[in-house]
Amino acid sequence: MGFRSSILILAVLICSASQVMAQDTYGTSPLSDDVKKSFQNEDLFNTSAATGMSPNATAHLTKYPIVVVRGSALVSGSWSLNLRDKAASTMRLNLNQYQDAIFGSGDVTVGSNMTNVSVGGTILGNRLNLYVTTEGNNNLYRMTLAVAPGSMNGNYLFTAPGIAQPGIVYGSLTTPAQTSPVQMGALGSYNQPIQTTTMPFGPKNQ
Repeated sequence: MGFRSSILILAVLICSASQVMAQDTYGTSPLSDDVKKSFQNEDLFNTSAATGMSPNATAHLTKYPIVVVRGSALVSGSWSLNLRDKAASTMRLNLNQYQDAIFGSGDVTVGSNMTNVSVGGTILGNRLNLYVTTEGNNNLYRMTLAVAPGSMNGNYLFTAPGIAQPGIVYGSLTTPAQTSPVQMGALGSYNQPIQTTTMPFGPKNQ
């Protein structure tokens, strides 16, 4: 009887200790209060499916999804730009716009030499960044511009092998583009699905 009584008492003591530990971990004991304070009262075992974080963290700490900034300037059309660094040059650009993306082509004239160029860039509000590359070599005009109705101005960096020349640029809109879905896309939402297309490989059957 004495041995069985000892086993029973030991089992009761183990159960009591387990309950105390559980209260310290999940209950309202001082230890539990310290943990809650450490984690700013966030619920560590209850997460939001939308954010992957606890509700309390969502209310105060989560950076909400990016909000599209609408109302960017429309720059579609033909532009005439004057570039000034050590020498003067002119640039004619035909720009297209879709949402924040700018693309197009044109030419640049330095002295008596004219070279075709390709254009790519982005716009946010009235801030326009353009990358103009010349055909047949590695020359690049990296432009940072402020756009106003019918005009733009700013600065650029011309880079070529062994050259990095800064300069200023200003110009005007010579032929506005007609309103089109591509141009109006600048005011639309960015969250549009990309439509995939497929193209068969091999020669087309005659």
